[in-house]
Amino acid sequence: MFLAKTWAEEARLRRLCVDLKFDHCWIGPSAGKTGCLVLLWKDSVSVEVVSSSPNHIDALVGADPVDQFSLPWLCVDDFNELLWSHEKLGLGPKQDCRMKEFRDVLDECGFMDLGYVGEKFTWRGKRAGGMVLERLDRADATNGWFSRFPGFKVQHLHTQSSDHKAILIKLEGISPRPNRPFKFEQMWLKEGACSEIVIKAWGSTSLNANMPQIVGKILACGEKLTTWSQQSFGSIKRQVVKKSKLLSKAELDAANGKLDYEMVKARRAEVNDLLDKESQMWQQRSRSLFLKCGDRNTSYFHSKASHRFRRNRISGLRDSSNSWCTDDRTIRNIACDYYQSLFTSGQPLDFSVILEAVKPTVTESMNSQILRPFLKEEVEVAIKQMKPISAPSPDANPLQPSTPQGVCARVTLLSPYLFLICSEGLHSLLHQAAEANQIWGVSICRSGPRLTHLFFADDCLVFCQAFLGECRRIQELLDCYEKALGPQLNHNKTGLFFSKSTPPLISKQIKDALGVQEMKQYEKYLGLPTLVGRNKKASLRYIKERIESKLQGWKELLLSQAGREILLKAVIQAISTLAMSCFKLLATLCNDIEVLIRKFWWGQRGNQRKIHWTKWSSLCHPKQMGGMGFKELQKFNDAMIAKQVWRLMDNKSSLFHRFFKAKFFPNGSILDAKEGNGSFAWKSILKGREVIKNGVQWRVGNGSLIRIYHYSWLPNPHNKCVVSPRDFLGCDARVSVLIDSVHHCSMKDTIDNIFLPHEAAMIISIPLSFRNCVDKYFWPYTTDGSYSAKSRYKRLLEKELRDVPSSSDSTSTSSIWKGVWRLQVPNRVKTVLWRASLDSLPSKANLRKRKIASDVLCPGCKLTCETTLHALWSCTALSPVWDANFAWLLKKTKNCLSLLDVIQCCQDHSDSLDLFAMIISLLWTRRNKLRVGESVPPLANINALAADSLQEFHRAQSSPIPTAKPVIHTRWSPPPAGWVKVNFDEATFKESNLAGLGGVIRNDRGLIMAAFTQTIPLPTSVEMVEVLAARNALGLVQELCLNKVQLEGDSEVIINALSTGVMVSSSYGHIIMDINHLSSAFQCLAFCHTRRPRNKVAHKLARSACMFSPFQVWLEEIPLEVVSVYSADIP
Repeated sequence: MFLAKTWAEEARLRRLCVDLKFDHCWIGPSAGKTGCLVLLWKDSVSVEVVSSSPNHIDALVGADPVDQFSLPWLCVDDFNELLWSHEKLGLGPKQDCRMKEFRDVLDECGFMDLGYVGEKFTWRGKRAGGMVLERLDRADATNGWFSRFPGFKVQHLHTQSSDHKAILIKLEGISPRPNRPFKFEQMWLKEGACSEIVIKAWGSTSLNANMPQIVGKILACGEKLTTWSQQSFGSIKRQVVKKSKLLSKAELDAANGKLDYEMVKARRAEVNDLLDKESQMWQQRSRSLFLKCGDRNTSYFHSKASHRFRRNRISGLRDSSNSWCTDDRTIRNIACDYYQSLFTSGQPLDFSVILEAVKPTVTESMNSQILRPFLKEEVEVAIKQMKPISAPSPDANPLQPSTPQGVCARVTLLSPYLFLICSEGLHSLLHQAAEANQIWGVSICRSGPRLTHLFFADDCLVFCQAFLGECRRIQELLDCYEKALGPQLNHNKTGLFFSKSTPPLISKQIKDALGVQEMKQYEKYLGLPTLVGRNKKASLRYIKERIESKLQGWKELLLSQAGREILLKAVIQAISTLAMSCFKLLATLCNDIEVLIRKFWWGQRGNQRKIHWTKWSSLCHPKQMGGMGFKELQKFNDAMIAKQVWRLMDNKSSLFHRFFKAKFFPNGSILDAKEGNGSFAWKSILKGREVIKNGVQWRVGNGSLIRIYHYSWLPNPHNKCVVSPRDFLGCDARVSVLIDSVHHCSMKDTIDNIFLPHEAAMIISIPLSFRNCVDKYFWPYTTDGSYSAKSRYKRLLEKELRDVPSSSDSTSTSSIWKGVWRLQVPNRVKTVLWRASLDSLPSKANLRKRKIASDVLCPGCKLTCETTLHALWSCTALSPVWDANFAWLLKKTKNCLSLLDVIQCCQDHSDSLDLFAMIISLLWTRRNKLRVGESVPPLANINALAADSLQEFHRAQSSPIPTAKPVIHTRWSPPPAGWVKVNFDEATFKESNLAGLGGVIRNDRGLIMAAFTQTIPLPTSVEMVEVLAARNALGLVQELCLNKVQLEGDSEVIINALSTGVMVSSSYGHIIMDINHLSSAFQCLAFCHTRRPRNKVAHKLARSACMFSPFQVWLEEIPLEVVSVYSADIP
């Protein structure tokens, strides 16, 4: 027992030791009036006090002298400091610099906060400004302590005689979960007996269509697998410890010449196999599935799974009488009773008010589609879409059959949709009341639309005037909704927010009438601050604090640098994404977050100063350009904000657009809006507007909206604006003057006379719609034409890289980096190879450059300076390694100046490059172990170790379940009887700047009905050529008056676009709409995708288009050049 702030003299403390029946007592030096620190223990516990002072007692409890400096560490005390700003309530905020210093100390010690049960604040005090509550007392521990005592619980206890709460730590506070349900283990798939047991258990009883029989088979299969696992696997952890000891002994015997190296390899293979199984087991239990099994981050997965167990564990519930219950059986009964009550109908008597307000929106055809039975193929597709190591519902004992007794069924997957259906009733009631002027809602300007409510899944915001009568009307509507459908208002989770102009008396009357508490302005809603005032830094500080808490020391200790890369990209940089999509973050905040990321990436803890071997801007370059692909937050913020600008441009029917247009740009578009006195969100959106202006492009329809000399509309990736002289047209001339509106084509002669030759060619190549469609914006850097932050961020990076001086052979360097990151080796090996290629490893030469070391002599050859290239490649001491398999490479790389040049010479041999990377990693590890005096394998064994490790990694990456290869048919397949099939394809001829279109129409017997070829000016994308071929083919079918048609092509993108209509915003969206317009003329029209081998006739026609006139049609025949292909294509 440890006592602090005893406020007692030594004699009293020794009497207390006797009264509490402790055998030993250590009393530290007095700290004044607050007394001494005291440590009490019994004879049954081994305790050795190392040192003590008025502020600490350092003692070893039950410690092995050998391991006394690496013991699990628990630290509990009144630290008199805060970690985060939310740990204080009252008066002003805490200084961030002081909290940061405290976080740095804990981080340097490897501490993690253990959390608590009970009230949040542990100290209370009264200052001049009022009451202050803070969390000054806490328990922190290292990950080793956490792993050793996974069942601990930290409680904040009430005290009456002190301003601090007492902290009680129970080492067995959380009992293990009883009756663990069956879980399928991924590691079982590595054993061949697994499939045999499944087949045998599944076939043990007769199979029929009765679902209880299916459930019974699944249950029997689980029981068989559980029994087999207990007999065959046992405890993986114990087996790892046992086999690891045998491996260590075998390595010592081999080093002494008592054992053959092949036996060491066999022992190592056994340990590696067990480590793979353990890694998969913990990976399956952790939600952090972003790390590959090949890196074997078992400690990390174990910690994540333990945290998840603690977070998900229900330690107690309150029953109907508000009593706190902790017994497992009682907890289960409370939960069952709660959900039984929740899903039991309250027997509402009158739905008429709700039904009268709801307007029908489901048509007869929609209803028939909903009621259509499931097809076997749909079930098969759904099952195959399931992830291999997760499940759509708990893999536990099946639920007993039950009949829903209310409007909400007992099906977890359906409940969100059923709730949405129910919420339609509340929406209709509020909408009806607004139309009747019973509630007014709010509007951000006089001419703007009124807003009465917003729904977010199961959350709702209701807006009204601060009048008692209107608030009571809303309460009546909620009561009506509750009586009819059952959902009730949760007053504990409901809050009121008043504008500044609301008189205090009115707000008090409304709060008393509704019985709901008032929200504070600093609270967050849906992860964002409700209000952002002048102090932007304080409002958005939570982003930095959340990121810093995620990076708190212990994760870094468990992950390799490759693992830290994935954690940073998948988790850390995603935390700020929501805020970045709404606000332009302060540059200082972005810089602070990047500092945290850099420190974590380079393994810096607390106030340590570690070398950052590569500058941050280089780390943010794409991997194919020699970087690590981290995000530059300010550029990414600009790209995310621009998404809101695109929404205001593209979706003009949205509530978002209608509100902002009424307020900020009532007579124009977002691109013409002025800043004014808008909110922080509006000013942020305006900053993202420039991003859109610099990249958006017009798609030509009828040309009436596009100014020739001012807008971006040319299909030129470098300059989309016209630069030709303005000799013939005015400054305000529109593109419509260049279009023949009768024939729907460009006026070639006029264009040639007005524009420069290269611009005239681009304008003539722009495909036009045969309908009078309007001009439209599109984003040229995505396939679907819609803006994406990813594409814009990529463009911003590319612009920056163009401005940075680089070698003339940048394309070759890019291919080298692509080859490095595509290697089939563990991620940690790729990271070592990447650092070695950039000369960012701590070789002696690099350390001398940074004035850290003076000795630069290579410890291997002792002849020359140790650079990265020398230490890993050209050192003569490494001859036993490289001469064995890479003697040919040594001859080719005599004049190479960096390891990147060596990789370039080796990249033509991909198999050799994998082995090369493994050897580099082993040599660097060996070099570091030698530096600290650890035992290392001889150089002669490095090649064998690398080959074994590589083979083991490839075996671990292979799928345990063989996938059936689909059968690829190479011949055309006929349509159903009475139908015709139209095949189309394209070809490009870049040397002549032309594109070829081809199509063929065949009946159900494979006979030719028609064929066509056409040449057109080469458009900017292959998809544009493909969709033009589809439009022309369908137009030919319409002229032939055919009614049942299958349109088949080998471009999956185009077929999906035609089937779903999702590409209407793309550069070829107007052509897609042309095809949709044509499809209305057919009785039946189906779009089908096929592979190139089954589309050979159309492809041959397109390739032959240049041999014929610009547009040529054959009826019931095909050209001689295609006859041989057609003959071979007949099924």
